[in-house]
Amino acid sequence: MHESQNIPISEDSMKKQEQKKLVNFFSGCPIWESINTMIWTMNDPLTIEEGNKVFCKFFKLPFPIGEKNKIYDIFEKEDACILVAKIQSALKTGCSEIYEGFLKNLSNQTQEFRITIFPKTIQKTTIFICSAENITNGKLRERDLLNALKEAEKAQKFKGEFLADMSHEIRTPMTALLGMVELLGLTHLSSEQSDYLKTIKVGTEAVLKILNQILDFSKIEAGELKLQRVNFNLHKLIDEVGCILASMAAEKGLDLVIRYLPGTPENFTGDPDRIRQIFFNLVGNAIKFTESGSVLIDVNCEVETLRESVLEFKIVDTGIGLTEEQKKLIFQRYYQVNGNLRKTSNGTGLGLLIARNLVEMIGGVLDVISELGKGSIFHFTLKLEKTKDEETIFEVKQHLSKLKILFLLENQIEAKILSLYARFRGAQCNIASSIEEAVEAITSAKSGNGPYNLFFTSFDLDNPDFGKKLYSIRTNLIKDSIKSVILSKNVRKLISQGISETDFFAILSRPATFNSFSDILDKVAGAISSEVVGKITEKRKVEINNSILELTPICDLKILLAEDDDTSRFVTKKVLERFGCQIEIAKTGKEAIEKIRENDFDLIFMDCIMPEMDGIEATIKIRQMSTRKRLPIIAITAHFVKVDRKKCLEAGMDDFLPKPLNPALLRFLLEKYSSLN
Repeated sequence: MHESQNIPISEDSMKKQEQKKLVNFFSGCPIWESINTMIWTMNDPLTIEEGNKVFCKFFKLPFPIGEKNKIYDIFEKEDACILVAKIQSALKTGCSEIYEGFLKNLSNQTQEFRITIFPKTIQKTTIFICSAENITNGKLRERDLLNALKEAEKAQKFKGEFLADMSHEIRTPMTALLGMVELLGLTHLSSEQSDYLKTIKVGTEAVLKILNQILDFSKIEAGELKLQRVNFNLHKLIDEVGCILASMAAEKGLDLVIRYLPGTPENFTGDPDRIRQIFFNLVGNAIKFTESGSVLIDVNCEVETLRESVLEFKIVDTGIGLTEEQKKLIFQRYYQVNGNLRKTSNGTGLGLLIARNLVEMIGGVLDVISELGKGSIFHFTLKLEKTKDEETIFEVKQHLSKLKILFLLENQIEAKILSLYARFRGAQCNIASSIEEAVEAITSAKSGNGPYNLFFTSFDLDNPDFGKKLYSIRTNLIKDSIKSVILSKNVRKLISQGISETDFFAILSRPATFNSFSDILDKVAGAISSEVVGKITEKRKVEINNSILELTPICDLKILLAEDDDTSRFVTKKVLERFGCQIEIAKTGKEAIEKIRENDFDLIFMDCIMPEMDGIEATIKIRQMSTRKRLPIIAITAHFVKVDRKKCLEAGMDDFLPKPLNPALLRFLLEKYSSLN
């Protein structure tokens, strides 16, 4: 028997034995064969030691594989080079390497994998545990989703272009239709014909409103609606909304009241068009669902710093209210309030959804407080950046301490607001709640601390009994030289029913804004100081959509009208001539430039979409010309999506008039630019 001999083992052999133990340990783990992922181990960057069944199946190898399988014998050369580089990187850093790529086997089968290389070191012995998760199907789904997304974006772009074209094609003939309705209303019509005309106008405006909401919702949905940053006066903006919606409220016999108290910040930087649209949608909705009572636009400043203000807005109505279920659904698309299993109003069901989206875009949250049968309060808060300059509505021209005013209004909220406005101007005020209380106040004031010199009261045909009682105290007013001012929802209707302007010092349209109310106070103060008692009729500067607008001469501006559509050009020219303007016509942008070189104009109305040269390009060229003075250019367009306010202003235009043509808005612009001239 031979004695056993101790044969020395080299360090390299010991390292290989340790590597073999590690490989056997990992290849013996249950997870090695239990998952549908290729796993293999390597002792060095070039040699594959073991592989699981999934690995062997993909590369068409026997299982278990033999020892010392070189990586270049199994992987394609390009794939192997990438794998070796990743292994060397893992060896150098000691960290895992993960990458995605394609692997091809000897049968030319190619699939996509997420490959992980994990270096494992125990007692200075390192092996590489590699895995390749097949992500071919997932990547195919991902590519399909990306392709679908591209197709959806392409379809969305096509939809936007289609809606823009549709807007242009619908608005252009509607300009003619609404314009002819306005002009026809100025002719002698029978009562039956007037009713037909009113029906045409209401129907046309309904179509236009639906078109506007569809376009707005489409732009919001596509993420194409961008907010602008311009300086604006919020107080003036809300007053304009009240003026525009006044006739809508008057038709239903509703009081539309604005509460924008003195001291509330007015001048901001932001997007006035979108804020205006929010109010149009919310106030219009409140009027639609209120059968009696009032709608209040309430503005309060919650927080004010040097740079910004946090304002809370409320639209309060006395309408039908909402159930708890309706409050959950009211801001969903196409939802409309139903009552007694029937539709209570027409519309797209998009107005409130658009308002909420716009509020959120500006950084606020729109919500509603409501109870069925007790009205609703739609409220939202906005943080707006303040501006230092611009105009201020609450400008005190003179202190009216000599004025003593008595209010007798059916709407007590309106009475309190106007009394606050009057006190802000320095006047003394009292509010009576009934005819009897008013008579007593007038009588006692004569023997007390001085008589009243101004009496404000509401007078509408909705309450004939109140009107009769009001006339019963006219004797007291005339005898005591108290000037009386009538507030009415519909001045024209009031006068048409025999209420003479000569009976009162002034007739004031509702809603009474601070400016219109303050003008009355100044006129009364002037009449008192000069001891002149005469007739003053206060007419609102802009009465938009108040039945058929009275088209009377207001200025003699020389205007260039650039418009290619024959019908739109005819209607716009007629309306401008009715306002007293002198009109020159151009049918293209190129022709407009030639006319400007040959003539002096006070104002240009420029259609944005014209042949040969559009209005945008024409405006840019006009601004490059050396003219005697800067000509105001007003953009008129039916293309609401492609041509927006920002493009017009960047080109050098000064204002923006959308189609279909609104004669009242046109009148407002004429007054604005004639005053500048």
